[in-house]
Amino acid sequence: MNHNIASLCVVKDDCGGCHRCIGSCRVKAMRYADGAASIVPDRCIDCGACYVACPSSIGFTEDYLSRARSLMGTGRTVVASLSPEWMAFYRDISPCRMIEALKLLGFTHVSETALGAECMSGAYYDAIRKSGLPVISSFCPAANALITKYYPSYVDNLAAVASPAVLHARMLRRIYGPDTAVVAIGACIALKGAASRGEGVIDAAVTFDELDEWMRMESVGFDLLPGNDSYRFEPFEARTGLDYVLPGRFMDAHGSVIPGLETCSVSGVDNIIKLLEAHRDGITGHPLYIELYACEGGCVHGPGRLEHAGYIDGELALRRCASERSRRPGNDLPLIVTSAYHEPDPVVCQVSEREIAEVLGDMGMGSYGEAIDCGACGYGSCRDFARAVAMGDAVRDMCSRYLRKMSQDRFTALLGHIPYGVFVADRSLSIVEANEAFVQMMGAEAQTAYKSSSGLAGVSLGTVTPFSDIVAGMFRSSEDSLERDIQVKERMLALTLFRLPGDTMCGIVRNLFLSSVGSDEIVSRSKAVINDNLETVQKIAYLLGQTASRTEAVLNSIIESQTPEHD
Repeated sequence: MNHNIASLCVVKDDCGGCHRCIGSCRVKAMRYADGAASIVPDRCIDCGACYVACPSSIGFTEDYLSRARSLMGTGRTVVASLSPEWMAFYRDISPCRMIEALKLLGFTHVSETALGAECMSGAYYDAIRKSGLPVISSFCPAANALITKYYPSYVDNLAAVASPAVLHARMLRRIYGPDTAVVAIGACIALKGAASRGEGVIDAAVTFDELDEWMRMESVGFDLLPGNDSYRFEPFEARTGLDYVLPGRFMDAHGSVIPGLETCSVSGVDNIIKLLEAHRDGITGHPLYIELYACEGGCVHGPGRLEHAGYIDGELALRRCASERSRRPGNDLPLIVTSAYHEPDPVVCQVSEREIAEVLGDMGMGSYGEAIDCGACGYGSCRDFARAVAMGDAVRDMCSRYLRKMSQDRFTALLGHIPYGVFVADRSLSIVEANEAFVQMMGAEAQTAYKSSSGLAGVSLGTVTPFSDIVAGMFRSSEDSLERDIQVKERMLALTLFRLPGDTMCGIVRNLFLSSVGSDEIVSRSKAVINDNLETVQKIAYLLGQTASRTEAVLNSIIESQTPEHD
């Protein structure tokens, strides 16, 4: 059986390269290359975090909705296995209206997944009583995948009990016949994996968002239903298993039956990882039951319903219904096989410390102390990012700091090829950047300062030029540009000033009496330099915004300011 089938994938043509999905994935099952993200199936746990972060470019690997619809009209008995959280999402809809809508879609019967939870209760009692180890719940498929792939040492702690959805499907086939088709409907994306892997119990799994789409396609609306109050869940309604989708509710029942049982409930992948990391040497204590939910807040906050509204109201509605149902007479549940086998499937992602250090060094972060851990790349730290680069899962261009350095290096290189004097100064009249042509024009003082300060960075404009007062006046004015002829010793220079993003000013200096290089030729040479490098400049400017747009602004302004109007 192939466990490395992810339910989600990236539609590459829709990916904008924002890294949001990478930042959301706690197991870093994302890869970024060629300007788009992709999901690495053997690392994915189907938690749906990336789907929530970017529903526009992340979709399902298979058209599960079409698979479910194709079951209708085949002559088979098709049963909807409806997860309890529907009460939170459709809290103004009565059970008979929900059942009526599903029957209009073609379902033969509508049943509650919670019946599967009631079947698993006894299996959990036995597992906790008989096990010599602390027991970890196994009804969350995403949490199970996290353990089998990333923490295989805990596999022996996983309860050898199938999930409520799987148990419910087994029950339905026992009641309605082995050829019965089961469609799971809920907020869990990980359930799709059970159908994709061909486990033979769940034929299709659709989310509540897909259910809404299905109803629109078939013109089935709750407000358009004829209304039939006789509809009931089949073969009977759930009684005690409704609130297993809420953290702590299922384990409360365990605690009341097993004397001395200690319990712990953890929801959210981040929190589960913290728990497992803190007990690498083993979880102690028995009897001990640990309940895990990949979705923070439980299944009721699953990714299969993106537009949540009224969390509290929805959860309270579910709790009230569960409390009322629990007081009703019980049902005789059919005997079914409740066991499940959890096979370790560890993810191997090994890179050496030397490889990580090499990446950090190549990116100008020669030591961990120079890392800033800004998180803009989607990774929690520069070290994690460097590790991903070494593994081939990320590219250096995802790092804004690296792109900024790349932009600066490119800016400096381009200025070196332009036969004008160019400088950039800030409001304090300190030079930010200057090319060598500018240094040569300004004379001996500038040349001396240039040797001791790369690109004259940090040098006061007034110490190397006679026109710092003109630049200061430009900063105080509201003008966007200024042109002025200035005599510097025996030379007549043309000075052009224009504003740049980030409250800086660029100056272009030309020798008006330079005979060796004509103005037309200079403009032509500048255009050639810019055009040769325009793709790189624009890419950096797009990724970094104003920080790098200075590069493009300077280069283009050089052409614009020096090109005759008839051009």
